[in-house]
Amino acid sequence: MTEIIIFQVKSFMWYVSRLSQMTRIQTGRKGLIGMAIGIFCLCAGAGDVQASTVNNQLIIINKKSNMLAYYNLGSLVRVFPVATGREVQIEGEDPSKASYTPEGTFQIVVKERNRPYYKAGIPGGDPSNPLGDRWMGLNPYHSHGDIYGIHGNSNEDSIGKHVTHGCVRMHNEDIHWLFDKIKINTPVVITTTNQSFNEIAYHNGYPVNVEKVNANVGLTENTFLYTQPYADSKTAWVLAPQKVKVFEKMGNWYGIHSVYGDLWLNGEHTMVGDPEQKTEEIHLDKNTQFYASPFPKTGALGSLAPQTVTSFEECNGWYHIQTYKGTAWIRKEEQAKQRG
Repeated sequence: MTEIIIFQVKSFMWYVSRLSQMTRIQTGRKGLIGMAIGIFCLCAGAGDVQASTVNNQLIIINKKSNMLAYYNLGSLVRVFPVATGREVQIEGEDPSKASYTPEGTFQIVVKERNRPYYKAGIPGGDPSNPLGDRWMGLNPYHSHGDIYGIHGNSNEDSIGKHVTHGCVRMHNEDIHWLFDKIKINTPVVITTTNQSFNEIAYHNGYPVNVEKVNANVGLTENTFLYTQPYADSKTAWVLAPQKVKVFEKMGNWYGIHSVYGDLWLNGEHTMVGDPEQKTEEIHLDKNTQFYASPFPKTGALGSLAPQTVTSFEECNGWYHIQTYKGTAWIRKEEQAKQRG
């Protein structure tokens, strides 16, 4: 929402500047009335952007991965491969962000079937039309949906590459599906980032659904805590390898109650769930280290020579066994194969 509002403020200041110039040219009451009417109309338009978020839809395009995500009702519905703008070599600019495809938060302002390719005089619906037969126009740089758009293609092999003049191409089958779902004024975030789609959505104010859970998660290494479920909110607080109780989940992020308050951790190095009670014979064909808990970072207690052991619990590939030092955990890898 913040970026959407910022975009409108920039648009607002541009129009005020233009209206001011017009007012200086005109004189008297007529010019002032014209400026007031222009500002009134613009404010009404700014409300439309905020209202567009209530349709519960969002499109995110990540130029780094050339993938498009479609959200509806707070959930990620589908992800599609796309083609985006070819790179522009600009001295001093980050090459990963130099592209003919503009970045920012825009809106779908036009939906059109069989749009002609006016530049080359190719009629709409023609198989050689590089726009395909679906067009969803965007509004960057105060345009009106007739310059930049999300559209089909006449060359399926181009999808996934940086080859366009600024538009976003999709497989024709994919845009047929998406076109029927998308509403006018749906926000479109275009960016270049390593963040996940959920992080991008959350960071841009879209209300991503948070799942309420009641589960145990094992931390397999020292894990940073975050104030929000995205990478930019990392704190200095770290949890050592241990088992923690989580109460909410968003994508690969878990919400926990901590001594520092309610915080988030990234699930990249976690094991979800509780051990399952089951008996198995495990054949160790090499020396195998064992641990006090199913987390390698806790350090090995010792090593077992090749032998057959019996496990009584299993959790995500870890097996709980009896050893000469009491109960311990081993990890089922190439050196630990189930006899069968």
